[in-house]
Amino acid sequence: MSHTITQAQKDDFISKYGETSFVTLQDINPELSKRCQQVDPANSLDQVMDLAKEVVKCASDNGATHFYCVGEPTLTMWANIYAHYWLGYPDHTTSDWLSVATNTILDTPEVKPMKCVQSTTQRISQDIPQEDGSLRKISTFSHVQWRELF
Repeated sequence: MSHTITQAQKDDFISKYGETSFVTLQDINPELSKRCQQVDPANSLDQVMDLAKEVVKCASDNGATHFYCVGEPTLTMWANIYAHYWLGYPDHTTSDWLSVATNTILDTPEVKPMKCVQSTTQRISQDIPQEDGSLRKISTFSHVQWRELF
């Protein structure tokens, strides 16, 4: 949600999941998007987990069926766990979340967790000789596929 999705990613997503609507966090909550892009490295785990819950709630409140989160690793991990496991159990405390995730207690048919997906890319590097004999390295990344995390 906080990443600009490329046309190749959109085309592959439409092909794989049939979804044609893409909404970014920047579109629906610019302030929350900014906080996700600039996670304070001094934040405690609980603070990052609270931010992850806020992002997932925002996605859920806006009708998301799939969830794509990139950026700070701890935020990304917990946001994906919450997106997949949280939705039927919003009253759990922070200490309950790992238990919820590891015990997969979402047996309730009315609970519809979001599908958590990650875009995979291939790095293509080129060494370009310069006039002074040095090499200039250029890397480009191209979308390969969408991978479901859960």
